[in-house]
Amino acid sequence: MPFITTSIIGPILGCAEGAYELHLQALARGTTVPCAIALERAAHSRAQLTAAGALFDSLVDRLHASGQAKRALTERQLLALKRDRSYLTHQCVEAVRRLVEHSSASLMTTENPLHRHWRDLQTMAAHRDVHWDSAMLASATSELNHCLNARH
Repeated sequence: MPFITTSIIGPILGCAEGAYELHLQALARGTTVPCAIALERAAHSRAQLTAAGALFDSLVDRLHASGQAKRALTERQLLALKRDRSYLTHQCVEAVRRLVEHSSASLMTTENPLHRHWRDLQTMAAHRDVHWDSAMLASATSELNHCLNARH
């Protein structure tokens, strides 16, 4: 089951990276040099997507290792995967939100590929397997219980 529930992460990350590339292309096509704020936002979003990519690799590596060892993941490990899937999704949404906010309202059209990516990302981020509140609550509860049990 953790393999299936993690499969949504590739499209989420790919959609966010595609939106970033489209934003960069729009900046490059501009008739003026991008302002410092636009460049800072692009760099910030790239850093978030790079970190999200590293977390994606970590998720896949953990699943691969458990599969190779033919070992089921513990409940705590499963909750950590859920937490990390949710966190990765949150980072992707934030990275693209920053770019969309920078684009003008006149570009918020059905035909604009950046905004199509933004809408697709919003739809995928609403999936229950990456739901922020439930993932964070379950993870924090598990960690607290683990800490309490270790003390006894």
